[in-house]
Amino acid sequence: MTIVALAVVLLAAPAFLAWLIGIDAEAATAVLIRRQAAFLFGAGVTLWAARDAALSPARQAIALGVSVSMLGLAVLGAVEFLRGEAHATIGVAILVEIALGVAFLRDWLAHREER
Repeated sequence: MTIVALAVVLLAAPAFLAWLIGIDAEAATAVLIRRQAAFLFGAGVTLWAARDAALSPARQAIALGVSVSMLGLAVLGAVEFLRGEAHATIGVAILVEIALGVAFLRDWLAHREER
């Protein structure tokens, strides 16, 4: 449910995220942050609804998809930091994204032959 809470915060206060990672909070930035919040809300609900799902191709697809998304976000965050487009506080997001990406990848790898 943490992802849903993050989505609610981003929907209500998109400038907060922009401030937190050190980017300008222009109108376009706020629009994109709110759109991302809606996506995160849906992803959070999907993960919550599937939390007790039995091993299946659908569960494996969810695990792999979340892993790829999280690790991709971590790479993008690191690139934006290195380019000077994001403040060092983006490191917190990068660490969380790596942790989630690795956790979901480990689950996917552990069960990929069991389907």
